[in-house]
Amino acid sequence: MNIHPDAVKTSETWKRVVCAIGSLALVTVLVVIEASHLRAHITVGNLDFFGMAARVNLLPGTLSAWVNGFYPVGIPLLLRLGVAVGLDVVRSGQIASTFGGVLCLCGGGLLAWYLTRSRAMALLTMAYLLTTGTILFYSGFEGTDMLAAGLQVLALGVLARDPRDRRIVMLAGFVNGLGYLIRYTALVMLVTCLAYLLTMALYHRERKELWTVLVYSAGFLLGALPQTIPSLLVKGNPFYQTQAYHIWIKLYADSDFVRANWQKPPVRITLWELFWLDPGRFVANWWHEFRQFWYTVRVPLLDQPLAQLAKAGFLFAALDARRLSGEYRALLSFFVVGMVGVLSIFNIDTRFLISLVPVFTVCALYFLWRIVPSRIVLGRIRLPVSLLVLVALLGPLLRISWEFAHRGEGGPHAATIETSNILHAAGAQTAGEVLSTNLYHHDVASPTRDRFGVLYQIQAPPTVDDLRQVALESGYRFLFYDSSGGAEYYPQYEKLLQPENCSTGFTPIWVAEDRAFVAYRLEPDEPSPQVAARVDLTGGISLLGYDLVISEDQPVGTGSRVGLYLYWQTTDPLTESLKVFVHLFDVQGDLIAQHDSVPALWTYPTYLWEVSEKIVDFHPLVFNE
Repeated sequence: MNIHPDAVKTSETWKRVVCAIGSLALVTVLVVIEASHLRAHITVGNLDFFGMAARVNLLPGTLSAWVNGFYPVGIPLLLRLGVAVGLDVVRSGQIASTFGGVLCLCGGGLLAWYLTRSRAMALLTMAYLLTTGTILFYSGFEGTDMLAAGLQVLALGVLARDPRDRRIVMLAGFVNGLGYLIRYTALVMLVTCLAYLLTMALYHRERKELWTVLVYSAGFLLGALPQTIPSLLVKGNPFYQTQAYHIWIKLYADSDFVRANWQKPPVRITLWELFWLDPGRFVANWWHEFRQFWYTVRVPLLDQPLAQLAKAGFLFAALDARRLSGEYRALLSFFVVGMVGVLSIFNIDTRFLISLVPVFTVCALYFLWRIVPSRIVLGRIRLPVSLLVLVALLGPLLRISWEFAHRGEGGPHAATIETSNILHAAGAQTAGEVLSTNLYHHDVASPTRDRFGVLYQIQAPPTVDDLRQVALESGYRFLFYDSSGGAEYYPQYEKLLQPENCSTGFTPIWVAEDRAFVAYRLEPDEPSPQVAARVDLTGGISLLGYDLVISEDQPVGTGSRVGLYLYWQTTDPLTESLKVFVHLFDVQGDLIAQHDSVPALWTYPTYLWEVSEKIVDFHPLVFNE
């Protein structure tokens, strides 16, 4: 039967349209899932993100502010753009990560299409990525992880189109160069792709293909210009970075980042210098990490059932000379082995291997697609068995996306919000006034989510009284101490968890019922009220004055708070425990909030007061306007 050419053309057009609509739909679903999951998430959950956000206000200063050995300039620039249009850094970071997830889906779809020339496989790859926990999580995790991976996967998908076409190679290098602005690990992909292009040129014995190596390098440099030019001018090295410092910490510190002596290793130590410190130890660490990736399941990049098929699928695709050309098999091999091999020098971390998720997904699906019969003919019915199997396996995975979309972020994020709100009600104006033992605490009311001071940033003195003096001299007015980060790393201050036994100069502003944490305002040696209003009461008690603070809770619209400090003094010994009743009325005279307690949040009853002692007594009130 002869088919008219116009009919074939029309059929191909419709297939392209359906594929485009399907791809757009899958991308839209990812965005909707992330928006639903992050609807109430307004805090920083990534410790590395604090260092990026801290650079937002520094960028306009000097050119040297664009150069940082730990983090490239890309995310700080995007965060600054977000703040300029009215977003906070958390929302800006989440949007950047979600965009990285979109790029990851698109790059995975392109890779599947160019390898198999099947639009169904491309859509299925995108659908499987949409149900992968790694992709879903990091697409909403503020930081460099997902955006860097998305750009790398897209660069790989572009290169897969035609590694001999200089325009395609230039575009792939440019996209990877943009990835360098987000994370320095793009250099790993640069080395991997250059090795691949050089190998292909030598294998084909065509001199003109050697140009692809230079073209890819030129594209990379063009995309990375906002980072390489400042690095060259400021440091004299366009690829300046200090990642070898982290390898030193892993090899020699033998501790976590809180206890490790950060001043011991030279920050600017190079990888070569680190290698020669102890070549045997360096190689042993590399082999341990590299072997761990292939022989254990310590890095669960994919969900079941693809997790069990990923590495077998990669091996199958790399050896399937019958259906895949040597160029594609070499591209997969160079990318996977090269990325894992180089990153094993650092540390096999899921965050660094996100770019492998689409590749392993494609390989696992390709493996199933090849080993399952493509069609079964039942009379006049032709069943595409391989596609039906892949669709059937996708079904159980859909619950991952559904549950992820309907599970809002909670846990420590809610505690961070409450801590920030209470400290603002207690009078904290900026994050620089708060010293905390919780590494995640920050000012939720600040668009740049400024991090509270952490205890390891100051020289921790031996006693609680000395800590107050050192903190006040360093500009801190508030202290948060908990039983995990505080008591574990600074046990000499464990007395702070019992405010009843604490020294003068520590005013409790928040006391956990189980004493898991206590927050204080640090008082000078002679505290005095902002508003003097002496009132002498019966029984020898005098109210000397008060401090009053009014603040708005975060998220905006959830309520307001009043923080009231009362300054007491007694002239006669007291033998009974008295309570303080604080009531707040609106303009109509209606009671809208109250706080009734023994002074100092139930921790310092009046019968323990000493004659002439000044007592600062905090009372928080929460109300809805």
